[in-house]
Amino acid sequence: MRAIPSGHLKKWETWIFTIVSASLLVLAAFKLNPLAFRLSPLALVVIMLYSYTKRFTSLSHF
Repeated sequence: MRAIPSGHLKKWETWIFTIVSASLLVLAAFKLNPLAFRLSPLALVVIMLYSYTKRFTSLSHF
């Protein structure tokens, strides 16, 4: 009964949600301070890699 496989959410809707969420994170980091803004791409990479490693491997436990 997960939302995407069951068809409750379309693939393009999840992409829009992901892009809006990432943009909000970068905007919030920009408003916080320059260092947070410069490190926000790294934070996004870590968050996205964690999601994939959690799904496909046991590397997320490291």
